[in-house]
Amino acid sequence: MGRRNRRNNRNKYNESDNEESNINIKKEVNNDEDYDEDYDDDEEDYDDNTNNTNNNTNNKEDLFDIALKLDNNNNKEDAITAYKKSIIKDKCVESMYNLGYLYYRNNNITEAINFYDMAIKMGDTDAMYNMAHIYIDKKDYIQAYKYYKMAVDKKKYTYLYNMSKVLYILSNETNETNDEENKKYYFNKAKEIFNIYNISKNLNKEDRYLFYNLYILNNNIFNI
Repeated sequence: MGRRNRRNNRNKYNESDNEESNINIKKEVNNDEDYDEDYDDDEEDYDDNTNNTNNNTNNKEDLFDIALKLDNNNNKEDAITAYKKSIIKDKCVESMYNLGYLYYRNNNITEAINFYDMAIKMGDTDAMYNMAHIYIDKKDYIQAYKYYKMAVDKKKYTYLYNMSKVLYILSNETNETNDEENKKYYFNKAKEIFNIYNISKNLNKEDRYLFYNLYILNNNIFNI
């Protein structure tokens, strides 16, 4: 999944979020060595550094839009700072996701994982998908499977296909911990989940949800 170009949940976070939660978010964001602590208190300097963009940075809905414009213009450093500001002030899940993707594009996998993980904690299924691909690149297929499953649990049923594909890869892995019995297990599990995918993709949305909950979850079929 690529860069997200709009906020899908502008009203998702309300003012009732407690101070402790805000502090925890800030700690996670500030863990990155590129973060500029002075940025939080320097609104005027921020406006100058963004080419005098005519936006009110106190407006909750504008913070993500400013960051996105900088990102789209390949203004990497200012985009990073702006996304972090949006995360700290708004807990904006789209900023978490986009910042993870920005870091991924620039081969900073550690920070990509950090910000994707923040978005995942907010229930973002695109971040789950991208995290799975990071672990596929690392050849950690068990972890990749875990994140695809998380997305499927959020009703992204098309990722059943990805889950079966990861298991099929596992069934062909050759290493000291993957004996013939394990290979057979992963192959059969891959086939079973692929069959479920084929059934579910032909169902309407409501029936697919019922099928998933009544059959799949009750039988723990996804546990590996």
